[in-house]
Amino acid sequence: MASKADVEATAKLEATSLKNLSKLSIFGPLESFVGVISAFKPTSKTRGTDYVVNVSLVDPSTGRDSNHSLSANLFHAIPGHLPEIHRVGDIIYCHRVRIKKFNDKPQCISVRETSSWAVFEGHPSTFPQPRSIGGWQQCPIDNSVHEAVGVLRTWWSKGGGKKARFSRIGGSKKRSLVTIENIAGPGEFIDVIGEQVVGRFSSPEKALTTLRITDYTQNALLKVGTVARNRSDIVGQRIMVADLWDQNAIFAQSLQTGSFVYLRNANTKLDSEGYLQLAVHGDKESKSKVDVLRLQADDERLAELHRRRQQYYEENETLYEELEILEQEGHFSGDDVLQAHVEREIQIRDLHTDIPPVSIQVLLDDEKINAQYRICAKLIDILPHDLREFTYANCPSCSQDIPMTPSTCDLIACPTCGNASSNFSYAYMFAILVEDKERNRIPCILFGDDGSAFLPGLPPTNLYQNNATLQALHARLSALCNLKAITELDDDSEDTILPSSEHNPYFSFCLRSYLPEVVGSLGENLSKRRFAVFDTMLL
Repeated sequence: MASKADVEATAKLEATSLKNLSKLSIFGPLESFVGVISAFKPTSKTRGTDYVVNVSLVDPSTGRDSNHSLSANLFHAIPGHLPEIHRVGDIIYCHRVRIKKFNDKPQCISVRETSSWAVFEGHPSTFPQPRSIGGWQQCPIDNSVHEAVGVLRTWWSKGGGKKARFSRIGGSKKRSLVTIENIAGPGEFIDVIGEQVVGRFSSPEKALTTLRITDYTQNALLKVGTVARNRSDIVGQRIMVADLWDQNAIFAQSLQTGSFVYLRNANTKLDSEGYLQLAVHGDKESKSKVDVLRLQADDERLAELHRRRQQYYEENETLYEELEILEQEGHFSGDDVLQAHVEREIQIRDLHTDIPPVSIQVLLDDEKINAQYRICAKLIDILPHDLREFTYANCPSCSQDIPMTPSTCDLIACPTCGNASSNFSYAYMFAILVEDKERNRIPCILFGDDGSAFLPGLPPTNLYQNNATLQALHARLSALCNLKAITELDDDSEDTILPSSEHNPYFSFCLRSYLPEVVGSLGENLSKRRFAVFDTMLL
């Protein structure tokens, strides 16, 4: 039963109580409200261009039970514009946000270019002005907001802080509890929670136990999982290898497939093939300290993992059933099964959805220069076939462009002017051959800034020397085609037979026509109209 204080506080906040917001339609108007932060995750990078902060909110109408809190995901392109949250009990005012439903539970989502927010200290004795204000627009704070903050401060201070089940979502004060998708690369020390999905390997003579875990998020730096014929096999780039050493290895020998583990102070690194993995070493000063914890299935820290796990199997139930039947009938090999799965997870975004798509034949018949088009096609080939040659170096001293090849990838200086290679800048330069549903084909160029925009988060570099970026590039392009078969083709052969593109996915992207400068002996322009991809991102 709600306390008298809760009833009184709820009455004062009735118009914008979280309980009332939870009843709103998914297509309802934008809402503004104030809530107490009962849990939060540190700022993290999304797979796109934005950053996100996730908070759980309560007020007297929901009570302090975590099962009734309102989850809020606030996004912004600039991390400094996200809420500055210090502790559980801080109070946040969310202005013009959307209430949606996810798995039949209400969820608050910020609206790009519209939403804003302000964070206040939760203790009644602190200064009443907001600690931070951010968002996409100016956040209006009037007397009604200050009054609501005051009510929530009093309510929380009278027992909310003591009785709340939630604490800060994360590991120790020095490390963050992160999901696999938010691991940026090697050289980090993190805490991570996962489910053991593949049998462990132990090497007693080395005091080493190797686990393969997942939290059902994906990371482009992980190896692509293949499909076998049982449900414990996880497809996509979801499985993280974790090497546990010393006393951690001994403890981990009791873990089984299906165990939930909490790894503390895990070091992110790259294995011999350039894939991301974890290493948890023993504490030499405290032999009894173990940084591997086994969690019970009902541990509240596993709530998000359980949600993602259920969603994964719901989304892939038909996939497993279909692929089992097809493979039994001899239609697919193991690689085809993997490719069929990867195709379903393609994420590509073009920024000109207002341009109606046209066929490739329309582009070929049109003679305009600097025209913009949008087409829907599938990728059937790339050039060069060696992904390491997708970039070229530029010497800032003499402006010499240097293609990356086995003979130039280890240059220590510019062959023209002698400028040190450490001063080189890099840019993308590659081409894709696409085919639309009418079976017409057209080559498309990706270079310079448009090439970098097509691969957000993968800045151009010497791909002969940066295996992490190379593997991430390989993973993204694998969503568009059977990349393994294409990269085995010979660039110089005139008898090249392209691998089957029957199962490659169609996707929309933007093209612009241009005329390169190719001058003949008489000064005439010998170039033909070409097409370059622009304002399109492969995520």
